[in-house]
Amino acid sequence: MDSSFYEPLIPGAIATGITGKIIADARDAKGWSQTDFANASGVSRVLIGKYK
Repeated sequence: MDSSFYEPLIPGAIATGITGKIIADARDAKGWSQTDFANASGVSRVLIGKYK
């Protein structure tokens, strides 16, 4: 197989999954909702939700 077989169908999909895990772990550690995390981070809740 050529190397393109291993490329994600959506660029950044793998990185987004990893980032989503980091965000979820940080939220869980603080007991925060997505809205709480978004407010503390200065971004929208919708943006946080896209990483989930």
